Amino acid sequence: MTIDQVVAASSTPSAAFTATRQFVQDSLAARENPDDAIERWLGSGAAKRHVASPALSALMLAFLWQRLHRAGVWKPVGDIYIPDSVQLRKIRLVADRYKTIAGDDYAYQFALGALAILRRDFSVAARHFASAAKGSPDRSLGGQIWAGAVTYRNPWEITAALLAESEPERSPAPHATSYGEVRSEAISLLMSCDKLYFDRFARPLLASLETAGFTGNLFLATVDGDGFDHGEIESLGFAAVEHGYSLTMMDYPAAGALVSGFALMVRFAAARAALDLGARYVLVTDIDSIVTAEALAIAEADRIDSTATLSLTFNRFGRTAFPWTTIGGGGSAFRDNDTSRLFLRCVSNYAAELNSPVPHRYWLDQTALWAAHEIVRTARPGERFGNLLGFRNAVSAHILDTDIVEFKAAVHDR
Repeated sequence: MTIDQVVAASSTPSAAFTATRQFVQDSLAARENPDDAIERWLGSGAAKRHVASPALSALMLAFLWQRLHRAGVWKPVGDIYIPDSVQLRKIRLVADRYKTIAGDDYAYQFALGALAILRRDFSVAARHFASAAKGSPDRSLGGQIWAGAVTYRNPWEITAALLAESEPERSPAPHATSYGEVRSEAISLLMSCDKLYFDRFARPLLASLETAGFTGNLFLATVDGDGFDHGEIESLGFAAVEHGYSLTMMDYPAAGALVSGFALMVRFAAARAALDLGARYVLVTDIDSIVTAEALAIAEADRIDSTATLSLTFNRFGRTAFPWTTIGGGGSAFRDNDTSRLFLRCVSNYAAELNSPVPHRYWLDQTALWAAHEIVRTARPGERFGNLLGFRNAVSAHILDTDIVEFKAAVHDR
């Protein structure tokens, strides 16, 4: 697909994102850089003929994402990478050129927000992302990654709230039903779900654990469990014991909260509860996971790494330009120590800060993890955080299957 074909196919914002994604995929398959092509197009004057087309903003966002993910934009400093200032200035020049064509729209604001994050100017980023979130016209899957802007707050402006005692700490322990004994030193996997996610993903998850030879502890945090099929839960519990691992169900009432958002975030409250129940290593992941022997081996290597205080899924390169993609939500491991508990407190409090003014959107968990990391890394500078990127990649290979994508889109939009 060419850029001209993208423009022709962009009758709506959703169609523009879909066509742009295909253009990017075709370019990469041909070993071409789609961001270079978009930059040339914006500079050629051709874009000025399509000011009213939704393709313009979709292509600008594609340029931003692809350019930030090119390794040449980053340079190694020790064991980390930082963005090259010359490359960032080039991105700003392209963004300003885009502004002269399309105006000060949401795509331009996203670009400025990303550049501010890379400068660690979080207050400026907050203004740009807030503006971008208001102007973004599309919440389809094609534009979903940009919906994360609505979940962003500058953590340094709400630090006191993040460090205060959290609601999960003040509340009674959740009702827990255990099948088998929790083995403290073994890996504990923890997921959370509402009934829709439980019915769709619980059995495939448990089947994958059995195939992988899992012998640790599985914690499932459910939301409004009275509506669940308790015969099904009991059947899964007996099967878990038969296959050599324990299953603990912990139920949390939604209490009027939007269920999809509450179910996403309650797993971090449940991680604290799992530590209180005796687990020493709690790996929080997604219930829509297929856990392989490879993934378990990565988790076990992380569990026995005595130098790590806790472990997160740190992404690299351009994803760090957006708080909601910097740290992945599919792999966070907490140990029985004060730093892990402080981190979990910050995550729960960040979600609480957004609960009233902002209903659930995609990426809330990942933005909360990023904010907690900013605060805790500063509060505990001498401690090392491990990286579970390998685990997340090993369990997430199937989550872009078409049926799963469509199911999740329907659930989150309900």
